[in-house]
Amino acid sequence: MTQELSLGALVADASRELAAAGIDDSRLEAELLAAEAFGWSRAQLLARLGEPANGDERRQFERLLERRLRREPLAYTLGFREFYGRRFMVNRDVLIPRPESELLVSGALGVMTPGSLVVDVGTGSGAIGISIAAERTDVRVVELDISPSALRVAASNAVALGVHDRVDFVVADLLSAFRRPSGRPCVFVANLPYVATELAGSLQPEIRDWEPAEALYAGNDGLSVLRRFLEQLRGEQAPGDHALIEMGLGQAEEVIGLALGLMPGIKAEVVKDGTGIDRVLHLYC
Repeated sequence: MTQELSLGALVADASRELAAAGIDDSRLEAELLAAEAFGWSRAQLLARLGEPANGDERRQFERLLERRLRREPLAYTLGFREFYGRRFMVNRDVLIPRPESELLVSGALGVMTPGSLVVDVGTGSGAIGISIAAERTDVRVVELDISPSALRVAASNAVALGVHDRVDFVVADLLSAFRRPSGRPCVFVANLPYVATELAGSLQPEIRDWEPAEALYAGNDGLSVLRRFLEQLRGEQAPGDHALIEMGLGQAEEVIGLALGLMPGIKAEVVKDGTGIDRVLHLYC
């Protein structure tokens, strides 16, 4: 017979197990798992910690906890990730959206004009392009990804957030299948793989063992995909276009050199993230 525990005791026990497994913020994660299992917000959970924890909800919590103890990323365990103030469904078909990628959204919103076409290259969950569509009802978004499974996740998110009528989904290797509508200015946003393959062993197990390798790794120097993207972008850039490209730690100088070498005369600016890392390269004509 399952021992009767209060919600508070259940969460406290789970927090200790998560900490023992090497998981940071174990108390917060235990609360989020419990809130999801019991169908409440975290605030509602905290207000009810003295209540007994029994029934199907407790069993669901134990299943979620077991998954997280295997070092499955919390976002996959919960089935969603918050990004730019919205909830996006995620699973193992897509990279989990990171806070630093919100710079691509804010950067795009700052340079686009009414009627701009937003081209989200390497869509994944769709968090970047769909966030832009949700913020600006006067733009259309094209989501490009080589993975049909990823695009299915993105399409579900577009429906859930009510922007599916302004977002198109195209299976493509970078810009290979992109066709610009005549004369239309474009804002390209790209969060592409940029982790060097040799660094795989140094990554946290949540990343190394669970997230899709094709969305993480880009050859020995981490630049093989960005290099191909810039080569393709050279043939697409037109006056009035902008491109915002996410980069990894220490890559800015080389990526800028690649861009200027391929597109002489293009203007380049770097945007730092909240930790001071050169994170986004902004290219424009």
